[in-house]
Amino acid sequence: MAATIDVSDCELLDLEEALRGKREVARVRLFEGGQPIPPRPMLWPSPLERVQEPHRAQAEAPPADLHVIRRAFVGGGGSIAVRNGAYLYATGAYPSYVKTYLDENVAPQTWAFETGWFKRKTLQLECAFVLVHFNLMWGHWLTEVFPKLFVIRALAERGVRAPILIPSNVPVFVAEVIEDVLPGQEVIVYDPATHKVAVRRLLLPPMLQRDYLFHPWFGEALDAYAQTRTPSPDGSRLFVSRAAMRTAYAYREMSNQSEIEAIAEEAGFQIVRPEFLPWREQVGVFARARVIAGEFGSGLHNALVSPRGAKVVALNWIGDIQSRIANFRGQDVGYVLPDDGQPRIFHLEGSLQRFRIDPIEFRDRLSAALEAAEAP
Repeated sequence: MAATIDVSDCELLDLEEALRGKREVARVRLFEGGQPIPPRPMLWPSPLERVQEPHRAQAEAPPADLHVIRRAFVGGGGSIAVRNGAYLYATGAYPSYVKTYLDENVAPQTWAFETGWFKRKTLQLECAFVLVHFNLMWGHWLTEVFPKLFVIRALAERGVRAPILIPSNVPVFVAEVIEDVLPGQEVIVYDPATHKVAVRRLLLPPMLQRDYLFHPWFGEALDAYAQTRTPSPDGSRLFVSRAAMRTAYAYREMSNQSEIEAIAEEAGFQIVRPEFLPWREQVGVFARARVIAGEFGSGLHNALVSPRGAKVVALNWIGDIQSRIANFRGQDVGYVLPDDGQPRIFHLEGSLQRFRIDPIEFRDRLSAALEAAEAP
């Protein structure tokens, strides 16, 4: 079991003192929490209580803190910081499952590293942002890392500038999105197999969410960001396809994908596969969408950059994320469950779970979403 230090509740200081003072570990309150996130009604009720729950109770946005760590090492494919031989965790900087992985030594090959290996070359940095963690599947990047870029941009406007430190094994989209949100931002890439990085002042920016309850400031930043991107000219109805996402790691599969996509096309929906689009093009496509349909998954989470009032039809249900996004962005979501009524969710055994969406129900739900989008 790895040693872990939780620095979530370290001393709260103002920005100047945290950056220039002598505290070994400190945090800066960037945004106060407590702002209400009103629940949005669903497009139609679900027979499952757990699906409806996020749409019944008002939630509150969490505070957002910048953590400042002195004299830390960063390494491995997960870029988890180490200080005095222990891995560092901070609520707000990382999702809660990161702490579970550290405490229980889950999949250490994705994040662990030894600072004392003599074969490793040590890079020395005065100051750096650590942005990523070991889970960079698109949906996790979009909801757990992407918001940090807007924090870094806001800090730069206040005169706080530092390079972003990332491992060389990250997906190619990481550099693409960083450059789009932060043009000209310095990025330092290290090889986790051969290097460790000693950072004198390590900055851990917040995710601007906790349990996918996003801070309203991020919503304002997203609105401004989407408005600067050229909207797609291909209409306002999108069907997000996962037809090309069949990998060895997939744990669910829609058996009548082609039938469902054909129904969507008949209704005037553009079939999109976000994984094949450059990020700027993805933003342009989703920034105009008024009705979005597709299988529950990372691609559907791109509704994060879609306008307020958009309608989202999610096929299957895995968790609260799409509902949290809908409440946060002022969107309306409805779920079409597999025809046996049972959602297909992740299980540790990893067996492939096939399901079928009733085409008649899908056609009816699509019509209901289109009608809601046309209503005043």
